[in-house]
Amino acid sequence: MALTNEQLAIVEHDTAEHLVVRAVPGSGKTTTLVHRVARLVERGVAPSTIQVVMFNRAVQETCVERLTTLGVATGRGGVRVNTFDSLARRLIHAAIQRGYTSEITFEEAADFGRRRRLDQVHRALREAIADVEDIERAIDVWRAHLIAPKRARFPTNPALVDAYTAFEELRRQETLRLDVGDYNYTAVGILRARGALEAPPLHLLVDEFQDVNPARVELLQRIAGPETRIVVVGDEDQGINEWCGAHPRYFREFSDHFPSMPSRVMPLSRSFRLGAVLAKAASALIAYNVERSPATIAPGGATEGTVEVCAELPEALRGLLKSGTKPGELAVLYRSRMEGARVLSSLARAKLPVDTEDGQLLKRGSGPELLRSFFRAACQDKVDRPEALWTLVRATCSYVRGEAFKGGWQKHAANGIRAYLRDSAFHTTAGQLPNVVRDLSALSRTLDRVANSATTAQAMRIVDEACDADEVLRPPSRSQRSQDQAVASYEALADWLSAQTFPPAEADAAIDSIDLTGGRPRAECVYANTVHKAKGLEWPIVIVAGLFDGGFPAEEFGTSPGSEEHPHGIPQSPFIEQERRTFYVAITRAKRRAIMERPAATTSRFFTELATGLPAAPARKAPAAARTVRRPAAETTEAPTQGRPWSANDDDQLATKWEAGEGLGALAAHFGRSTSAIAARLVRLALVDTREEARRRR
Repeated sequence: MALTNEQLAIVEHDTAEHLVVRAVPGSGKTTTLVHRVARLVERGVAPSTIQVVMFNRAVQETCVERLTTLGVATGRGGVRVNTFDSLARRLIHAAIQRGYTSEITFEEAADFGRRRRLDQVHRALREAIADVEDIERAIDVWRAHLIAPKRARFPTNPALVDAYTAFEELRRQETLRLDVGDYNYTAVGILRARGALEAPPLHLLVDEFQDVNPARVELLQRIAGPETRIVVVGDEDQGINEWCGAHPRYFREFSDHFPSMPSRVMPLSRSFRLGAVLAKAASALIAYNVERSPATIAPGGATEGTVEVCAELPEALRGLLKSGTKPGELAVLYRSRMEGARVLSSLARAKLPVDTEDGQLLKRGSGPELLRSFFRAACQDKVDRPEALWTLVRATCSYVRGEAFKGGWQKHAANGIRAYLRDSAFHTTAGQLPNVVRDLSALSRTLDRVANSATTAQAMRIVDEACDADEVLRPPSRSQRSQDQAVASYEALADWLSAQTFPPAEADAAIDSIDLTGGRPRAECVYANTVHKAKGLEWPIVIVAGLFDGGFPAEEFGTSPGSEEHPHGIPQSPFIEQERRTFYVAITRAKRRAIMERPAATTSRFFTELATGLPAAPARKAPAAARTVRRPAAETTEAPTQGRPWSANDDDQLATKWEAGEGLGALAAHFGRSTSAIAARLVRLALVDTREEARRRR
């Protein structure tokens, strides 16, 4: 492959100065780095004095393969190509060999040592911290900023600092246990105490520099010597990892952190991926960010590219596949796993083959578990653990005395769930209020109706009426992020179940056997994943899911972990700029067509910003014909008595208010029901297709 003039300038650069290479999406930065290394070796630089640092193992392996193809030796005695983690681990081993530290145990991912420690800490602090993931996220940010427990702060939840302290104590019992998440933090600590562990490289080349964090910056500072020439490559517009401690400002402020010699900025502005239309649209979008250094994308893609809009994701994919597009040429990218649950459910209902890492969103977690408990209780008259029954009761009944109910279940479990729920005499004696006794009995009848339904779809209509998922999936002790993920997974699985015709007794096993690939090889499936997992990849056609405010851009969640210097949260870029960079990464994965899923009656500021760079704003899709409200057929079995049943007048009011533009919150307040109940009723009346569609109108 012939190099461009810009690439050649970087490859041939031979002045005693550092290089900061600003590379636009698809500009061949890995190719440039590889040829730079090969040129250094041709000039007589000893391979062993060259250190390359790549962002992940996949890119590291690609770099090694390309260097080998060019005849450059790597590994022992050759050019060292590492990820940040493998570099840090090598330095820790060097410290052990010198006797600087001992009693270290390296734990591999398969050992699950880190997870066991996190779970142990979480069990001790469960009352204050609902989710173990909250502990892990906070620790990762503190580690990325080299903040020890004694300097950590988190005013909105001080228990997370206690969790960090306890986690470190467990990690240091008997020996210092290290897993991959500990390497950078530990290596920097050793370098601070002991100084250099290896001879500094003459040349240090670092990829994806926009995603470094303070720990990685200091690691590079401490391995570089005064004569080390540094080349960093990246694109601050693609800095999307602030959520875990990175910050693109290090790219802009490179010379402040590496002042040993002058720095020169050189561009890689030609994109081999993006054509004129895609390049202009992406440039127009990212120009709305203030905290950035302007960059120009010179289009060099095979086609001009197009930016398009679709209202329904499954419909768009069907059309593409029917037109002859191969599944492997398609990618569906979503902002977060919350949005991913909706996306994967819609594709599963449409029976479109999907290759994804997030299939468990429809099977595991508190959201899906609530639905599974409902079907187990109905069809098997049992649950897999006592807490599952209590969760089911809280989702369907109000003001139940928990200790009395749970204590009674321990004594009566052998008789089955229905018998226990119907034992009015026992519940009255146990001190339950009369209305609670009636509600428990009604729940048993609801379970009968679910079990006796002809199909799972019919059973789900009954579950929708009876179950207030928000009541149990949004406890105050859980973070907003965890609450939203639980509800999103619940609603995604509920939507899938609402389309199934198998008997309710098969629902639990069917959930276990959900296979989003449809039994096809990965190459014959549409790729679906978060934008973060898609970084560095490209496809001819990319569909960006959920282009609406609250989806893309997402909603901001609370505060970030803090420190002594910044007790109320470590400084980050404005949240909307972080979101805009993430969207920029999503649309610049496309080589030919970038398609935005923008449901009718929704909007996103990003679409408006993107459209300013197009030759003409995309024509809006004609509005769908007005929906006809479809009333549910009368139930032939006994209606549940917990909660007030929907009347015909209620349905008329709901339809009128929804068509007038009222949102879920206002409707929930008016009818005195949860937002989940309102969303379920809207689906049943055919006012929306899915609960997720209803939730978009807050």
